[in-house]
Amino acid sequence: MNFYILGKCVYYIFILTSIIFPLQAFYKYFPRKGTSQKNLCIAYGCYAVFLFAMFFVSNYVVVSVISFIIFPIWTLNNILFLEGTRGFRASLTVIFYIFALLSESFTGMLVGVMSLLFPKWNLISLYIGRNGSDFSLIVTTAIDIIVFFFASRFMEKALGKYMHLINTKLILLLGLPVIIIIFIINVLCVMPSAKYCIIAFMISVPLFAIVHWKVFRHGTQLLQEQEQIHMEEKKRLMIVKQENAHYRQMNEEFEKLRKWNHDIKNHLLILSQLAKKEEYDKVIEYIEIMQKETVGQNKAKGE
Repeated sequence: MNFYILGKCVYYIFILTSIIFPLQAFYKYFPRKGTSQKNLCIAYGCYAVFLFAMFFVSNYVVVSVISFIIFPIWTLNNILFLEGTRGFRASLTVIFYIFALLSESFTGMLVGVMSLLFPKWNLISLYIGRNGSDFSLIVTTAIDIIVFFFASRFMEKALGKYMHLINTKLILLLGLPVIIIIFIINVLCVMPSAKYCIIAFMISVPLFAIVHWKVFRHGTQLLQEQEQIHMEEKKRLMIVKQENAHYRQMNEEFEKLRKWNHDIKNHLLILSQLAKKEEYDKVIEYIEIMQKETVGQNKAKGE
């Protein structure tokens, strides 16, 4: 009973973090005008109250329902709190779903290794809510929370670094083939009859695989084009920066030259006045002072 309650609590925390982490990562770069962190906290509180119902149903029901409602929840969050077109916000949902799949795959690998190292624990990493023990649910979900946290931080940094690839068409072409296949598998896994599940799987998956491969290949081509456009744009920006730097340097040299001309004009005026007064000793003295100042300035510049 203790493991059962603890498993419920850990899974409850996991679902909340899987809602909070992606929204926080996206909100940093795409906050919607008129929203604030306070609005996000209110939404998190509402989700916490809503998901509390999972404590009153079996793990089988919870996992089956969560696997279908988590994607609409991410989409709803993006619509309410993120800036951009609907397609763009939907593409952000696709991004995190892909990261979620990678995180769960990594968690499954870790739990698989642990099950080999500690066979007496009887750990399983697949369908833990339907067929696994409460202990498997606790261990796998706890690892999932940790992996999810670091995956979200990685995704947040990747968004800042590869902002130029946040393109709705590109993300949908690359992400939807993966998501639809996973969605079909989830649907087949909850079908009551194993016989119908196998038949549906054998018919649908190969057909979808062919179509999705063509879509995914088109997405990779678009990715190459997008990256090439970015590199060309980056090159143009570098040229513009170099031209601006050269312009500033020339402007500084022109300013120095203007100041030098002004100083020379003043010096010549003084020498001319001394010469008219036939004060030639002072002329020679003034020239020597000018020479010393010139030598001192050259030394200061390292010339």
